[in-house]
Amino acid sequence: MRTLAVIRGSITLEDHNEGPGRDPRGCVMKPAYRAWIKPEKKMAPVTGWMTAKNGEELIQVAGGRWVPATDCLLMQGTGMMDLRSELDEEPVKQEIFEGDILLWSYDGGDEDGSEWIDCHETVRYSNRHAWWYLSRSREDDTLSHFGPGAVVVGNIYANPEIIAKIEDPRDRQALEQELKEKSPEDAIEYFTAFGTGE
Repeated sequence: MRTLAVIRGSITLEDHNEGPGRDPRGCVMKPAYRAWIKPEKKMAPVTGWMTAKNGEELIQVAGGRWVPATDCLLMQGTGMMDLRSELDEEPVKQEIFEGDILLWSYDGGDEDGSEWIDCHETVRYSNRHAWWYLSRSREDDTLSHFGPGAVVVGNIYANPEIIAKIEDPRDRQALEQELKEKSPEDAIEYFTAFGTGE
């Protein structure tokens, strides 16, 4: 289980976030977090976490607003950047987060190397191995095998329309299953809107 460290009941993460998930010295990873706020259907960077006197856990999102933890799906950053940030002239510093939909390509095996196959997968965390992996990969394959060559195209909560447009049925079904497991309410809304899956 990944948790935010708590010092005297709360901690503010923004002090540690120079660069994606790194402290100002750049040598120790301080995980970045974001939250999908379910009632608002909105993604927000997490800047703090605390337990109120009544025992309710609260998440502080950008702007200093506190949201009940029960209304949020918390996602941790991987510390890895997507390919776009390496290729663009003016890089868009986009960290890869849990729940992101990644697009990556692999060699289709033809002799001249001209056939590349696109693959869409979500980023997952393995509690067993304590590392990140992609939804259709074996849990033994770390994200570091794929992440550097991948581009973040959205995430399963804020961009369900991306899932509906994926042509490869195996990729689409894997992402639909991920949405069902993580947020049944959003999954019902997705299946109603796009009529795919079960």
